[in-house]
Amino acid sequence: MDNIGSWNVRGMNKLTKQLEIKRFLYNNNVGLFGLVEHKIKDLDCSKVLNNLGQHWNGVSNIQCHPGGRIILIWIEQCFTVNIIAMSDQLISANVKEVSSGNEFMFTVVYGSNDEEERLTLWNDLKHIKDSWGGPWCICGDFNNLLDFNERLGRPVHWSDITEFRECVDYCEVVDIKAQGAFFTWNNKQESGSRVYSRLDRFMINGDWLQLYPEAYTYFLPEGLFDDNPCLCYGRVVVNKLRNLKQPLKELNRNRFSDIEKVVGVAKFTLYNIQCQLQGDPTNTSLMNAEASAADTYRGLAKAHFSFLSQKSKVDWSDPNDIEQAFLSYYVDLLGTKAPTIPVHSATVKLGPVITDDLKLLLLKPITKDEIKATMFSIPAAKSPGPDGFTSHFYKDSWDIIGNDVVGAIKDFLTSGKMSQGGFIRGRNIVENVLICQDLIRLYNRKTASPRCIIKIDLRKADDTVE
Repeated sequence: MDNIGSWNVRGMNKLTKQLEIKRFLYNNNVGLFGLVEHKIKDLDCSKVLNNLGQHWNGVSNIQCHPGGRIILIWIEQCFTVNIIAMSDQLISANVKEVSSGNEFMFTVVYGSNDEEERLTLWNDLKHIKDSWGGPWCICGDFNNLLDFNERLGRPVHWSDITEFRECVDYCEVVDIKAQGAFFTWNNKQESGSRVYSRLDRFMINGDWLQLYPEAYTYFLPEGLFDDNPCLCYGRVVVNKLRNLKQPLKELNRNRFSDIEKVVGVAKFTLYNIQCQLQGDPTNTSLMNAEASAADTYRGLAKAHFSFLSQKSKVDWSDPNDIEQAFLSYYVDLLGTKAPTIPVHSATVKLGPVITDDLKLLLLKPITKDEIKATMFSIPAAKSPGPDGFTSHFYKDSWDIIGNDVVGAIKDFLTSGKMSQGGFIRGRNIVENVLICQDLIRLYNRKTASPRCIIKIDLRKADDTVE
């Protein structure tokens, strides 16, 4: 399953924060996500989605609240989404995962700051429970505590948690196992005035847990926002390898000189301080260090953006300008769409075709032993794939990661989708194939200038393809 979750993105009006969200969604392989308390002025959902990337679909609850409070976004290749219920405090949808066919109810909430208005939210959740008897997960910013230990810096009273607890018991949901930050919001005030609260959560019922028994959530550092983003990880092997990469890179890291790497260091420093604050939330020195690190990262990120604009000799103040520049470049390079001759199935059948026995053989399920044998047949000295790991790593660690690798490969064989990139940062390897197909197709034009294609032996560079 592609990762799902939610994030309170208050202040999303700023372009820099939209770009930060875009990077977050891309880097974490997110396929279904809720953005709450976005405070987008004169909300234009399509414009926001374009800034996040054209592959996103989305819906807002603007019809239920002036300006909207929640945006639910998803990638069609990963999930099919059918909106079931919508109010000023929630969006609920019936979701079908494309790769597995699993169906579940996905509810994103943003609880009102007013206690009386939140009673409506609790009743709406109860109605969903009464009308839906299958797998269900609820995530978002509830603006409410569930236990006495979920706030620091201000007392918690029984009246603060009673209604929410009663709703949770009625809906028969619980917090999924979680890692990362425990307190998911703080007011960013100085020592003595700082308040920490656990307002954001990801809750599931028993049926959802049966669908994804190994799933877990991670509350990442909040960065420049007030709330921590919540991610529910489903693809175990991909996420384990991704989590392993960073410690390995840290062992080989010395010092940085260019602006891009300096920005990365500043971001890591800010996140590290925020993680320390979770363990020592009243530490004045850490609070001051967090404010200083946030200012440093904010300034460097702005400088990096300015550097890219100067390097390209264009003012990229609007992401749509970048998109239009790429479109114009490839229209000039490849030309406009030309008419094609359709493939006639009758003509194809005149040539060699596979027999029914071969069809059954091709459709035969791939076994665990076959996957292991194939993996172990790759010479250990072969160069690593785009993920950075050699076949020797997989062989030597098979007792630990074997089941995860087999599960990931079977998921790929079923869905045709694997989380893997090409050699160029930010580019998927499939894009190279599509570009190649477009180039070759235009070779048949009578007006084409003399040209040729050189096929390089990719096997020496990369032993795996997507």
